[in-house]
Amino acid sequence: MMYSAYRAATSAVEWLPGPWQPAPRPQGAADGVIHGASAGEVKAALALLEPLQKRRPEQRWVVSSGTAAGITAGAQFRLPRDLPARTCQLFDSLQLRSLLLVEAELWPNLLAEAARRDVPVAVVSARVSEPSAARMRRLGAAAQRLLQGISVFIAASPGDADRLLALGVPQQRIEVGGWLKWPATHDPNLAPSTTVVDLAFARARPLLVLGSVHPGEASLLARRLAGSPLAPGRSNWLLVARHEGSAARLAREARQLCPEGSFFVDSRMGVLRSWYSHADAAFVGGGGRGRGCHDLLEPVAAGLRPLCFLRRGDPGGVGEVLGRLGLALCLDEQRRATEIAALATERVPGAWAQLRRDHDGRERSLDVLEARGLLTA
Repeated sequence: MMYSAYRAATSAVEWLPGPWQPAPRPQGAADGVIHGASAGEVKAALALLEPLQKRRPEQRWVVSSGTAAGITAGAQFRLPRDLPARTCQLFDSLQLRSLLLVEAELWPNLLAEAARRDVPVAVVSARVSEPSAARMRRLGAAAQRLLQGISVFIAASPGDADRLLALGVPQQRIEVGGWLKWPATHDPNLAPSTTVVDLAFARARPLLVLGSVHPGEASLLARRLAGSPLAPGRSNWLLVARHEGSAARLAREARQLCPEGSFFVDSRMGVLRSWYSHADAAFVGGGGRGRGCHDLLEPVAAGLRPLCFLRRGDPGGVGEVLGRLGLALCLDEQRRATEIAALATERVPGAWAQLRRDHDGRERSLDVLEARGLLTA
């Protein structure tokens, strides 16, 4: 898919709320809250909310977040700071019966207030990386008190379940649910392009989208793709920064790698899914700078086989599963650049539907929550 496929498209972009805008507050009583730390976790919360509302239409569940990005992603209110008086006010306002935390968002005063009011707490899509587990082990008794405040951990993968068990969580409070962060179905009519992007990609070359990248990762990728059709100058590079504040650094880095007019940096919120819909190949950032790899499922949903630097040691995690199935390409593996480029631009028919059937954890997570009494009105 070349430049002509996305040149004619136009779209509006939603921007983050400015810091001068008041944070939304909870309105009215709720049976339960699903809390996601930021935008990614809120997407997972909303993914769980949809089948939950179908299963329990008589109940009112709301989604909260701790950041402006989370509000932009769809959360209904911003969780207050973890201070005793504020958490008490939150529980008074909502009169909630259950609290679900997405991935790993354990706040001491929030959990203490839930325990004081006999409100059960679950962690859904629970993620515990080895570095996180090491930090919790260093916290000792303080970490144990946090973990004891959770009724059930629904782990995202067997590896997460094993790490929770090693941290001292009893086996009977751990279940393996699956993945919640499933992107929406891709619409080929989505259009991220603007006049400046049109000018930047006036020549017909393959489009490589670098999603959620951190400074330094484009240079690592350029070295790995040297001499291939996806190398800088032989393809157009579209860099979408993980953090808006790093866009200028990414632009300087790209200027050193790419010839004039063959790259563009897009720092707007909400455009990445659109860019994947128009890309010939994709790279997902995070792993190249020692972090966990960011959302690999979005490019897979668009029919792409994303490139990534994958941190090892996460059995059952998204990256490990996608790599094993040949749906993602780890750049740490010994492959020639031309082979990588060929595989990255090759589609895998039917893979997305099969992946959803095997790893969608929404209904499984709801079954566990229902069996544990967290959905009981």
